Amino acid sequence: MKSSCFVTMTVAAALCVSMGSAAAEEINLSADAVNALIAKQEHNQSMRNYAMQVNQIVAGKLREIRVGLERDAMAKANNQPVPLPTGACRAVVSLAADGSVKQASLAGCASPELGSAELQAIQQAAPFPSIGHAMILTILTSAPIATPGVNGN
Repeated sequence: MKSSCFVTMTVAAALCVSMGSAAAEEINLSADAVNALIAKQEHNQSMRNYAMQVNQIVAGKLREIRVGLERDAMAKANNQPVPLPTGACRAVVSLAADGSVKQASLAGCASPELGSAELQAIQQAAPFPSIGHAMILTILTSAPIATPGVNGN
């Protein structure tokens, strides 16, 4: 009995199909399995790309908000440098198919002020690009140590 192996590098797996009386059926089943695996991987990659896109949108909006907070705080302090809250912040966001935010809640932030700015950034950045179905995302942003007086850096 002859044996043949089909290696699909994109799925990093080798499928060996025995060449016998049921060879055609086995090849079809193997092809269906490979196609299903590839479709799942493409879907997962698409979701990762979408999550990264949303994270970048929120991070940009958070930066705008922090610049405004710094500007207001500096105005109150006679244009003296002021510190801003720093650290990481995580939010869980439920999105509708059209990209609108159904719900957003904090899942851990370095400070209440940073958490408030994170939620504000999510609301102001919405709606996000449509993904075609509802989903829940975890958004993680990092507010680095600012250089006081330099636009919230």
